[in-house]
Amino acid sequence: MALSGVLIAMIVFLPESITSVRAALQGEIQRVSNLCHGALVSTVGLTIPAVLIIGALTGQAVVLGESPANLVLLGVTLMLSVTTVASKKVTAMHGAAHLVVFAVYGIAVFS
Repeated sequence: MALSGVLIAMIVFLPESITSVRAALQGEIQRVSNLCHGALVSTVGLTIPAVLIIGALTGQAVVLGESPANLVLLGVTLMLSVTTVASKKVTAMHGAAHLVVFAVYGIAVFS
């Protein structure tokens, strides 16, 4: 069931992601921030109802609670985001750290 939620979120978030990357390459940071926040709201607003409907149609119980591993990843992500925003200059190391956390989350989803 977690995989279906991730797939739905990816489909919903794809157009905003492409636009955000293009804006970032052009140095439009405010536009990137606005797109990401708007995409977050739409992704959460569409993913949860879609997963609930799929669960109802397939007869599977949908649990919206997080596992301990996902809560740890959420905490790491929040701390990493705070350090990224607080730094004077964002470097490739910040981005690499975010990608590593994302990869660990992907491993946690499929395990």
